Amino acid sequence: MVARRGEDLQFDLTLDFRKAVLGGEEIIRIRHLERCHACEGSGQRRSIGSWLGMQPGICNTCGESGRTAIAKNLTITIPAGVDQGTRLRVSREGDVGENGGEAGDLYVYLFVSPHPEFQREGTHLSSEVTISAQQALSGCGIQVNTLDGATTLTIPPQTQPNTVFTLQNRGVPTLGNPGQRGNHEVTVKIDQQSNPLWSKPDFSDSTDLDGRSYLPSKVPPETPNNLLNQGVEKFKREDYRGAIADLRQAIALDPNFALAYSAWGNVCIAMQDYQSAIACFAQAIQLTPDLVEAYGSRGLAYYLLGDRQRALEELTYSIQIDPSLANSYYTRGQINLELDHIPQALADFESAIDLCLSTETCYLADDALPRIQNHYRSGIASRHSPVEPLIQQAAEAQNAENFQQALSYLTEAIQLEPELADLYYYRSAAYQGLGQRQYALADLSQAIQLNPRVADYYYNRGGMYFDMKNDACIADFNQVIKLDPYLAEAHFNLGSFYVNQGRKQDGLPNIQRAAELFQQRGDRQSYEQVVHVINQVATLI
Repeated sequence: MVARRGEDLQFDLTLDFRKAVLGGEEIIRIRHLERCHACEGSGQRRSIGSWLGMQPGICNTCGESGRTAIAKNLTITIPAGVDQGTRLRVSREGDVGENGGEAGDLYVYLFVSPHPEFQREGTHLSSEVTISAQQALSGCGIQVNTLDGATTLTIPPQTQPNTVFTLQNRGVPTLGNPGQRGNHEVTVKIDQQSNPLWSKPDFSDSTDLDGRSYLPSKVPPETPNNLLNQGVEKFKREDYRGAIADLRQAIALDPNFALAYSAWGNVCIAMQDYQSAIACFAQAIQLTPDLVEAYGSRGLAYYLLGDRQRALEELTYSIQIDPSLANSYYTRGQINLELDHIPQALADFESAIDLCLSTETCYLADDALPRIQNHYRSGIASRHSPVEPLIQQAAEAQNAENFQQALSYLTEAIQLEPELADLYYYRSAAYQGLGQRQYALADLSQAIQLNPRVADYYYNRGGMYFDMKNDACIADFNQVIKLDPYLAEAHFNLGSFYVNQGRKQDGLPNIQRAAELFQQRGDRQSYEQVVHVINQVATLI
């Protein structure tokens, strides 16, 4: 029997900001297939005696597969300088192969929590510090926080508001070259305490928030709405302290301004201050009981605190009030998935995707769509389905390159579950293995018709059209990018097709984007290959 390499596995890991920047170790718990120790991977238990001689038997542990599912803890080394979207490869920690084949690899996709004080742009950091008008006038030395701890920053006399001071080599280490670091820029804000609008509002519901000192950076506009808009813009730029300062001023002018409390709560979530966020949303709801976004955001805060049941209640209520909130569906889907409520999770993810595809503005976290696509790739749609055993048998036949047998299993499964899109997607691979391209295309099209929300369906069909030099691949790859904006391969394939058509100006930006994404993943080999292609394309007339 031919040895087959095992499947690669994927694991999503969220890091705190400091560990992503400086590196370290993380312990994760994975589940994968290892070689059965009872039969040493043969699938047969040791021979047993009988009057007929020595007769082998099927291994009771693995049931003849030679592999068993094992859950274990794994220590992952995080190199300094990783960022959102970086992919780490852990060799031989995927599923072990069949018939003595080597194990696949484990790919760890990194997501990074924001820092309450530092903002990151590549290898550079930025932060803000507030000084008094007297300090700005006469000059002073102040303590500022950096990655390496507190350091003294010298403020010269006559310093103006928003002056930026650069701390050389105090930024983020370069991925792969930790000895090289970016810079840390400190923006100086000047406190105008004599202005009565700067007094703190009465917010007795949250002593945690009252204990903080978030001072605004400049004289505010005259209206609460202008201050709210200004605070929201700062929030989008991850200037959390500046955002809270503006929102405090808005509330000082209008203590019943529920939207300002709600926006304040969202800033607290970004700063990982979930208890304060809940207090802000409670105040907003007390002032305006039908403020739907406050319920959804409070549900998210409860979820991040670990209170799933309360989170589900809040999110469901927000959806009942306003069924157009994509974030509420996405967060509720994540909770349902963790509770193994698969049909409910799928329905919520589908609603989130549909809302994003049907509106120009979709308020979803940047990593939401890629995470949903990763759930699809893990087989969530067919999990707990009656045809799951047939899918497993088809996968084993496919790995053994017995495409005809795989086709038979999947056709039987489709007869049992004709509305399950994944089955057509899997069968298309069997048809491709048999060289039956038209049947493969038909199955992919059927999968898309049944569930137009799965990026991999479009990606595989686009790949077939690409090989056929059919420009229908353009629409498919564009749809993939909508559904999974971080899939570097889709950007590269789209750009390559444009270049092959002589449309260099359309193709080059897509290929450059692919290079950026491969670099973010930490996939140096792919990155270097794409850079080589970029250099070749640049020489074309």
